[in-house]
Amino acid sequence: TSGTTGRPKGAVATHLAQAGAAMNPRYFAAAAALARGDVPGTGPAPVSLTTFPFFHVAAFTSFYGVMAAGGTLVTMRKWDAGEALRLIREHRVTHYAGVPTTALQLLARARSEADPLESLTLLSTGGAPAPPGIVAGLAEAYGERVEPRNGYGLTETCGGVLANFGAEYRAHPGSAGRPSPVTGVRIDRPDAEGVGELWLRGQSLVRGYWGDEEATRAAFTEDCWFRTGDLARVDADGRVSVVDRLTDMVIRGGENVYCVEVEDALHAHPDVLDA
Repeated sequence: TSGTTGRPKGAVATHLAQAGAAMNPRYFAAAAALARGDVPGTGPAPVSLTTFPFFHVAAFTSFYGVMAAGGTLVTMRKWDAGEALRLIREHRVTHYAGVPTTALQLLARARSEADPLESLTLLSTGGAPAPPGIVAGLAEAYGERVEPRNGYGLTETCGGVLANFGAEYRAHPGSAGRPSPVTGVRIDRPDAEGVGELWLRGQSLVRGYWGDEEATRAAFTEDCWFRTGDLARVDADGRVSVVDRLTDMVIRGGENVYCVEVEDALHAHPDVLDA
């Protein structure tokens, strides 16, 4: 794990968990195809440029989906927006995957070079919350030709288990989307606004933490739910919105202030590139 909420821990991922993680992006790809009116699994195999480092769990979702579809994976040793544009042109890249910051830099560089990104059909972000404005900017520049996709996953889920894409993402840019068909979602002890800790359950979960029974018991319930440590809410249609980390909520004047919502407000300002 990255150690964002403590010291890094070794997460024990079984072959079964990895097999489950490999299927999740296939589920999401099929759902996205059906939402567009297409038949899942038809059309050319994807050519994906992934900019996630392979020690990051977000990379798992990226390359599992490409390999399962028999596609081509294009990688970068170090991020550079100009080099990314060159690779997209050279390899006729159809899918881009990276953290929101690199996606914003790619779009800005393409705009400055008047590059139409003519081969690109999907821009997927992960590894960090995506500012809602990224969807509007993508639609303004490329219409519906380039599908936006976002999601949610952790080391403990071996990759993405929630996804938001296409028209759904454009209509609900602040959501992490719906779970895969084999992922259970639970909001523990929700408050009056429906916000509580996000719990997850499914095949792709790790077994626990290597050599750390105390941490394993703290994170996993006896009936196999994983306590993510993230605050979230679920709407009436099953869309999950991650509000903040439990440890990042600030109580001010008796009110709960969520840092992510503050960041989203900053991102909405046209003069703010990142926050």
